[in-house]
Amino acid sequence: MRREFDRQQSLLETAGLARAQVVQNWLLLLATRLTEADGSLWDPCLIECEELESDCRGFEQTCMQVISRLRPTGTELKKVLLMSQFWAMLRQCAGLGERIAAVTVEFSYIADFHVPGALTELALSTGEALITSIRALREWDTDVCVESMEISTQTRRQAATLQQVALERLRGGQTDVQCLLRLQLIIEWLSQIAENAAAFSKDIGRAVAECPASQIALVPDALDDLRPDEWVVRAALRV
Repeated sequence: MRREFDRQQSLLETAGLARAQVVQNWLLLLATRLTEADGSLWDPCLIECEELESDCRGFEQTCMQVISRLRPTGTELKKVLLMSQFWAMLRQCAGLGERIAAVTVEFSYIADFHVPGALTELALSTGEALITSIRALREWDTDVCVESMEISTQTRRQAATLQQVALERLRGGQTDVQCLLRLQLIIEWLSQIAENAAAFSKDIGRAVAECPASQIALVPDALDDLRPDEWVVRAALRV
């Protein structure tokens, strides 16, 4: 049973890393090609966001099935619950990505808008925060958790800098209010993705501190007759 749990958890973590990399790629694409002449460039991003939301719901259900079928305890239970939390977070990120892509389409019709270089840096850091958060779960390492939270702090600084640049452009007549408002929305949503990743990494850090070493998952005989949902509740209360 332990071997099967490790296999399932590894598959979920690998899938999580792959999906996080997809998010990282289209965030960078959205930031670097903000003013493409053809708004149809963003259609694939919108489709990928919708598919990702569906994937995340499916993987959340898979996590619950792993708990129900394999009945992990201790560290293993914490890991799979955190894995489910990751998919919920990534689903929220996909929703924010849809909003970013929708606003980005509007920029494609503004010929004279110059994309601030700081926006690309913010998008890159946001993607890194997401990737590092799933690495923290996969490696079960507090140092990686700290790294993810530090990246999130960096995104806050980058967002503040970018907002200042946008305001200076507005004062200098280099952009209009509508452009500024759209840019502010993108900054806010990118920052929210990074904050979600940092909060997730913080939860992992607490779990690692409580369970630094993996524990063998064995199901007590007394629980064998419980329905799966009852067992999950009882097991969660013990952790």
